[in-house]
Amino acid sequence: MKKELIELRVNGRSHELAIEPTKLLLDALRQDLQLTGSKRACDDSSCGFLLSNNSDPTEAEVRSALSSNLCRCTGYSQMYQAIKAAIEAEQKGMAVVK
Repeated sequence: MKKELIELRVNGRSHELAIEPTKLLLDALRQDLQLTGSKRACDDSSCGFLLSNNSDPTEAEVRSALSSNLCRCTGYSQMYQAIKAAIEAEQKGMAVVK
């Protein structure tokens, strides 16, 4: 497959990468940039599609949506914070990378 040249800005630094268009961002971060702090989680995006069904979920609804995820490293607080930030950004009309 033909690789595409992309530019990523991660942690305040710009990186140019030649990657296949089907490569996951997570894999580019971990494999190409050796930024292994990001982990693959449930791998089915079940927590992502929450905003598709409810653009302004309550904390209880967020917790319910994430109840089937198993997180071994964050204790879930970072996931809740990320979802809250995504909700706030979407409400302000900002683009959110999913």
